[in-house]
Amino acid sequence: QRLIEIAEAEKHKNLKVVPCKEGDVLYFYSDVLNEICKAKIIKVEFNFYLPKHTIWISFEYDSKQIGRQVCNGRYDLLINKELFITKQEAEQALKEHEYGRSD
Repeated sequence: QRLIEIAEAEKHKNLKVVPCKEGDVLYFYSDVLNEICKAKIIKVEFNFYLPKHTIWISFEYDSKQIGRQVCNGRYDLLINKELFITKQEAEQALKEHEYGRSD
């Protein structure tokens, strides 16, 4: 029965698959800090009141410069922009940011 429900939701575009879950470790890149930090996902939640059922995530990271921080944000605005699944992706973002600087 559950597989049928999932197939129906997928067919009607009501299924959201998030590549991270609570407890996962991702890599946070901050162009302000110019630093890559391990980030632990502490909460994933769906906002069903918004038209596109926006996914919100909360994560914490330890910065060498400012210590432990907790952040919240929309999944679609964070993943592959500030939060990366692999460290290599975060390093590439850092490299591209440094290359684009005109300092």
